[in-house]
Amino acid sequence: MTRKSPRKFVLISILSIVILTLLAFSVVPVMAATTTTATSSTSTTTTTATPPTTTTAITAQTSVKTKPTVTGVNPDQASQGATLDVTVNGTNFTGATAITFGRGITVNHFGVTDDTIMTANITIGDHAGAGSRWVEVTNPSGKGALKSGFIVEKNNPVITGVSPNEASQGATLNVTVSGTNFTGATAVSFGGGITVNSFSVTNDTVMTANITIGDHAGARSRWVVVSNPSGKGSLKAGFTVEKNGPVITGVSPDQAKQGATLNVTVNGTNFTGATKVSFGGGITVNSFSVTNDTVMTANITIGDHAGVRSRWVVVSNPSGKGSLKAGFTVTKNEVSVTPSSITTTTTSTAATTP
Repeated sequence: MTRKSPRKFVLISILSIVILTLLAFSVVPVMAATTTTATSSTSTTTTTATPPTTTTAITAQTSVKTKPTVTGVNPDQASQGATLDVTVNGTNFTGATAITFGRGITVNHFGVTDDTIMTANITIGDHAGAGSRWVEVTNPSGKGALKSGFIVEKNNPVITGVSPNEASQGATLNVTVSGTNFTGATAVSFGGGITVNSFSVTNDTVMTANITIGDHAGARSRWVVVSNPSGKGSLKAGFTVEKNGPVITGVSPDQAKQGATLNVTVNGTNFTGATKVSFGGGITVNSFSVTNDTVMTANITIGDHAGVRSRWVVVSNPSGKGSLKAGFTVTKNEVSVTPSSITTTTTSTAATTP
């Protein structure tokens, strides 16, 4: 049997190790540690594989989603029926796809100025619920909202003036009411005892009403109230009812003597419904009648001892009293003396003839 030369065997072993090492680094990333032990007749080779110490860093690009944030709205309130531009402040508005202000509010259009500012043109419905609203902005990453970011106010009428602002009981007249939000008005009122015959709205700031004040309507200041579908607006002491007391302008005849009984005509206004007429102490009103609102007659008797002087003439009706100073004068009833008939007696003396 032929034995190989030790030198030749060592060369073959080294060549095998080199080949194995090259193969290890080209196929599996391992560190090869080789230990060779040689003896006189035998060569032993031990190969130990150690895990690599090389670290490979892998960087992944991740897209971070960012929702909008709403921090403020200006203006933050408006009335029902209004159309206006609103500025919304916040963050992450770039790419916004929608903005909302709640039910009853239409966003006509909106635009993004930059990542922190956007504007919206909105119309608030006439019947949109009054109260605070969420303002919400949407972008592809999600939604951001602000609680109580916007407030809808009732579109109530506002009354600033009434002309004329007073009239007497029994009067019928046209009244002009000034203010705002009159469009769509459904009613106007002036308080108890006043009838609104008709009314019309000229424009959003002016309306007119034809009213009749009852003869017995309370004489005082009144609330004027205008109503529309959104609510009511009122003006305290907006209109005043004045007493429709009688007014006396003249009396005919305006004087008579003590003891006389006569008919007197009284002229003036507001005599309708008169309940009484008087001429002062010592004069009895036997009867009176109202011809119309401006004329009444009275039958009077002046006492024999009624004071000789001028008198107040007073007419009363349910609304009050009207008087005329020195409206009637009592004059003295002087007794005229007529000379008595003188009777002359003639005594005849007859001559006696012796």
